[in-house]
Amino acid sequence: MKQNTIIKSQILLQITAGVILTAHEVKKFKNPSFTTKNYIVHQYNKGNLKLKKKHNKQFNRKILIKATERKLIKKIRQTPNTQIKLTHIEIIKGLVKLKLIVIKKEIHKLKRRDMRQQKTPLLQEQLTQQ
Repeated sequence: MKQNTIIKSQILLQITAGVILTAHEVKKFKNPSFTTKNYIVHQYNKGNLKLKKKHNKQFNRKILIKATERKLIKKIRQTPNTQIKLTHIEIIKGLVKLKLIVIKKEIHKLKRRDMRQQKTPLLQEQLTQQ
């Protein structure tokens, strides 16, 4: 019995030169074959993106996401049994709108484990009474 709860949220990304996009975000713009690396936005003109592969690891990640939403994503990433899916990207006047769907998976095995932990003290009590 898997129960998936879905939380939808939107994020605005400011695109300017020097902003680093993760491969996951680039995938939606360009070829799906961009998978592993992060990309630096080289130029941005009227909806056209020119990207350069990011080689320098010391380069600071400068994705400008509203602070609250960034915290929200961090929280989601830290919580177990969750997935983040990007569903939709629009570019409006240099702002990139990302729609995120967060799928929270509740796994039945975890519940079973809890049940076991609850049963064991009861069994011990019964044994001690006998």
